[in-house]
Amino acid sequence: MADRAFGNKKDIGEIRQGTGVKLKKREPVEEPQIVQDVKDMNNSEPPTEDALKLMAQLSGAKQKLFESMKDFNKLLNNRTLPENKSTVDKDLEQNVVNSLAQSAMVVEQLSPKEGLLAICILAIRQSLSLRDAGNEIAHRLISLESRISKLESSAKESSPSETKEVKKQMIELSDMLKKLAEGSNE
Repeated sequence: MADRAFGNKKDIGEIRQGTGVKLKKREPVEEPQIVQDVKDMNNSEPPTEDALKLMAQLSGAKQKLFESMKDFNKLLNNRTLPENKSTVDKDLEQNVVNSLAQSAMVVEQLSPKEGLLAICILAIRQSLSLRDAGNEIAHRLISLESRISKLESSAKESSPSETKEVKKQMIELSDMLKKLAEGSNE
């Protein structure tokens, strides 16, 4: 049963009943230079000149990554339809994406896993933001569809004098649909 749950014993280590998993020994992984230099700084020793340079480079790279993320967020807030974008707009988008990727790679080289983590966090936040926007639009659309359905049924059952009121409400709903299409929150 343990074989089925854990797969091949040779891949994960020896399984002993009642004692858990005994993992195979692995070769130690060499730490990147910046991690070693930061450890030196945390040992109350004065930082080396190289460590200070690396920290300054990392700080600058993180600032560039932050600016690239802000530019990327601006792109996501642009409501221009793809067919209405000029070549300049498309080039700008490509430049922002390239800048974001490049600055993340620089941070990744200086401090392993930090650049990747920053991009992952950005992607997760944007996914949640897009989900929320989609949910809001879907909710508003369902609400408007419901109101239209009620108005249509009342229009069929209304007298000629009530028809004017129904038409007025239909015009209001039409205006609301236009605002929804434009992305207005009103």
